[in-house]
Amino acid sequence: MRKKKIIKKSKPVSDSITIKPKSFNLTIKELYDILNVIVVENTVSVGVDVAQNKTGVCILRTDTKKLYLDDFYLVDVKGNTKGNLHARLADYSKQVCIIAKKLSEVYSVTLKRLVIIEDCWLGFSVWTTKVLAKFAAISFISFLNFTDNIPDPIGPLTARSGIGFKQDKGEFTKNGTKKIYSTKPAHIKEQIKSFIYNKLCLTIEEDNLADAFVLALYGLIKKGK
Repeated sequence: MRKKKIIKKSKPVSDSITIKPKSFNLTIKELYDILNVIVVENTVSVGVDVAQNKTGVCILRTDTKKLYLDDFYLVDVKGNTKGNLHARLADYSKQVCIIAKKLSEVYSVTLKRLVIIEDCWLGFSVWTTKVLAKFAAISFISFLNFTDNIPDPIGPLTARSGIGFKQDKGEFTKNGTKKIYSTKPAHIKEQIKSFIYNKLCLTIEEDNLADAFVLALYGLIKKGK
């Protein structure tokens, strides 16, 4: 049985940024046996999970034989965006540009370079959706010179289903619009982290880093025929 790997947090981007390969790696064959997916070789995939305060960034890489987890970053934008949005956008832009520039310096152009940005969706707050859309646009522009693809936004459900994740919605009956649970499911974020741990022997404690990992892995999977 493979040893479990624990990723607790990422380093802040204000630190000296270097890409340090982690001890986590899988052979491409192992990944196929576990998730039944085929990944593209000699490729680096950057997953960007856009969030108001802590955007997660994950860098996965393949050669002809293995999948490597190269790094994680958290783009930590402190403070409330309301009443101070432009300053927060500038802070976010500065941090993401640092990451994009460093990745361009580290990864050879001989590698195929992909960026997968999570699409924002209208939840309970119109304001939050507008902020996330702005952050996503900044991410798109910042990574354009790094990536070989046009980073189309990918919905979280698409990325999760693409790697074989199926949400446990629990067991319930309905009383009008109210759900009465006989078995209540774990929060979706906990389910995702459990999936990564159970399938890949990797513990990621930060929600947005786990989502970024899913996006990066989805980017590596061969699509279509």
